[in-house]
Amino acid sequence: MSEFPVNKNQERRLFRQLTDGEITPEDFRELESRLLKDQAFRRRYLRYLRFEGGLIEILTELGLPRPESTSTLSSSRQETRRWKLLTACLLIMGLIGGASGYIFRSFSLPQEATSSNISKWVPDSRINTPEQIAVVRYLEHSEPGSKLRAGMWLTPGTLSIESGRLELEFIDGAVVAIEGAAEIRLLSGNSATLVRGQAVAHVPEQAKGFKLNGPEAAVVDLGTEFTMSIDSAGQSHVQVLEGEVEVSLLGDDGSTWTSRRLQPSQPYKVNRDDGIQASADLLQQMPRISRRTPEALRTPDDYIRAVLAAAPVFYWRFESIKDGKVRNEVGPKHTAIISGVTKNAPEIFIENHAARFLGDRPDSFIIASDSLSFPEQRTFTIETWVNADLLHHGTLAALIPTAYENLFFHINLLEICHRTEFVHSPGAFRFLNRSPPGEGGGINIFSREECTPGIWQYLVAVNTPDVQQLYLNGELVREMGKSSPDENEPFHILLGQLNRRRPERQFQGLIDELAFYPRALNSEEIQRHHEIMRQHNPD
Repeated sequence: MSEFPVNKNQERRLFRQLTDGEITPEDFRELESRLLKDQAFRRRYLRYLRFEGGLIEILTELGLPRPESTSTLSSSRQETRRWKLLTACLLIMGLIGGASGYIFRSFSLPQEATSSNISKWVPDSRINTPEQIAVVRYLEHSEPGSKLRAGMWLTPGTLSIESGRLELEFIDGAVVAIEGAAEIRLLSGNSATLVRGQAVAHVPEQAKGFKLNGPEAAVVDLGTEFTMSIDSAGQSHVQVLEGEVEVSLLGDDGSTWTSRRLQPSQPYKVNRDDGIQASADLLQQMPRISRRTPEALRTPDDYIRAVLAAAPVFYWRFESIKDGKVRNEVGPKHTAIISGVTKNAPEIFIENHAARFLGDRPDSFIIASDSLSFPEQRTFTIETWVNADLLHHGTLAALIPTAYENLFFHINLLEICHRTEFVHSPGAFRFLNRSPPGEGGGINIFSREECTPGIWQYLVAVNTPDVQQLYLNGELVREMGKSSPDENEPFHILLGQLNRRRPERQFQGLIDELAFYPRALNSEEIQRHHEIMRQHNPD
């Protein structure tokens, strides 16, 4: 039996004053005495701490402010005092057999987006309206409950892992991988700082100028692939794998003190004592960044039956290529003709039962074998699944009037837009309606959510005389009313680039399960198709 009388109101006051950092010396001595002598009191104190920690986690998850103390102490002084007092209490309890181990197992402070401390993402709280600057392309060792996942967009902040490999694609195009125990601070769409560990960066032509900082160094990429590591002494080690970089040794003000251009060779060590010098220390070999083969889209029979029941004109499943064509699941007409088919270097081929577009080729598109016309005034639906290799400006589908093929006119476009002259979020999906046909003008719908490289995404574009709609992953992105009717002329549908005679805006990635309907699918049909597929492709 406890030698202390139980006064719950007094106990709660003591516990609250301690966690707020407001406890008086006299009350702290009383708390200390009771923790040492009263086992029941210790249990009640542990329950309170667990409740306090759980409440903070819930408020943090909901984005709500935690209760503030009414103390007149400054916040920084109060936090310091609070943690000194809590630490003292934990030490007191640690003197009592196993109590400290119990409390540390039972009570943990809230953490930012952690997965058993395997990976952690902490956004920069100093930025009031942060912009998304990078997307997670690949994450090894992702655990259940982790907020970090492939396809997650990140704002400026700090990212750390303790094992495995993580790849990021910045909005300007650079791809950076960290591996093992590493920490990187994301600064902008074309810059980051490696705090510890090792990273490899691949910078394509469009991302030249990407900068990776170290403690005393900065590497500005000139179109290359390179490795950087930070050793235990805080020195930066740099090795160029391909191309060239400009390495700066930074002065106290953070600007270049001296620099050196490096090309593929042995590693270089960068620090203020030795400057920029060749090093005999070989960097740990990291796998170079290469195009990953995405998982196949697992299409269930229920999805195929649902599409066919919706009566498309054609349905291309891209299971195989025969004589340069992909069959139409609906009938003999409107097969998909693959451009540039050769035995040695096909421009488009089948990969994991999907059409693989390499891009950057003179002849890289798919076109319907027969022209189409609308039974009603330009009423149609395009439905497809897309998995892009990278953020880029690439055409998914173009409707080109047959009378204007040589003039590069369009009536509709479905695209990924990135780094364009238009105003939109990075990697947004675009649905353009242009009436009359032409090279400019028209009405655009841009998605709010971005294209996520390496992830299958479901796109549906609907057009009627009265409205145009864009759906992404089963949800209506936006719809626009139209004040003038569309013209109704025969057209070709083309995938992969802007026009068959002009290899611009070439798509890089996979397209699968493309269907074209001579009517407007409704929202229930679109949601049902998406749900059927997602049941078999949860990621």
